[in-house]
Amino acid sequence: MYKLSISKDLFDEILLKKTNLIVKKSTKYWQKELIEPFFDKNDVLNYKLKIIEKIELSNGLAKDNPKLIVSIKNIEYNQKTMEFIFYIDEIIEQKNVKLNTDYKDLLIAELLKEREQLKFNLNTDELTKLNNRKKMNEDLKIFTNQSNSSFLSCIFIDADNLKRINDNYGHGIGDMVLVHLADKIKRYSGVLNATAYRYSGKKFALFSFLNEKDLIKGLSDLKENISSHDIFTNKGNIKVTVSMGVCFYSSVKDSQKMLTKADNALLYAKNIGKNNIVNL
Repeated sequence: MYKLSISKDLFDEILLKKTNLIVKKSTKYWQKELIEPFFDKNDVLNYKLKIIEKIELSNGLAKDNPKLIVSIKNIEYNQKTMEFIFYIDEIIEQKNVKLNTDYKDLLIAELLKEREQLKFNLNTDELTKLNNRKKMNEDLKIFTNQSNSSFLSCIFIDADNLKRINDNYGHGIGDMVLVHLADKIKRYSGVLNATAYRYSGKKFALFSFLNEKDLIKGLSDLKENISSHDIFTNKGNIKVTVSMGVCFYSSVKDSQKMLTKADNALLYAKNIGKNNIVNL
């Protein structure tokens, strides 16, 4: 089994699974050990890298000589930099590796970070970075059971004429429009005391805790802000408007009925000419 002596920093990063790469400068020894010459079918001399299943890594400067035995997924050779690149698959064995408090704290911090990132990915729409529909359904159950649920409202916001934009400018520009709208909606969610979501393709949702007068005023400001600012693209400027449908939980006392009523209000807003707000 081949042995590599690596720095403490790299040893720690591999141990904590912060990297899976080892870069080793090419020497005559490693060239001899890792590069195999052969003749191809045309009797031309060629070279290939040996297949290595595992190597032993040591932190040579440490007094207790800690070691890791790792499996190797792949090896590459960079001719420009004269370096071998080892891709680690997993840690098979640890020798003389004692996790002190710092190590444990680092491991716990890494695990917590990974868990938060996973949670974020599960609850976030990839394109707009808003909360996704899964998170919306989870929040709805919580919001309807809060003591202030009488102030809860659902607002559906739909991009007008997005199909025409996609047809005329391409879906890449259409995605740009959706990101633009998501940024506007997220920015206004603070004013509206609301949480924003991407509900479906071109439809967004807000759950707000605001009285009706202030909510409609805030939504009107949002609608005007969107319609008054063109989106600049390399294919020309685009003017975008949105339609909105609103329903208060107190008017129906049922979460699904609130969603349905807000959706009906949105459809009505679009049917009467778009760029409208309808509160049912």
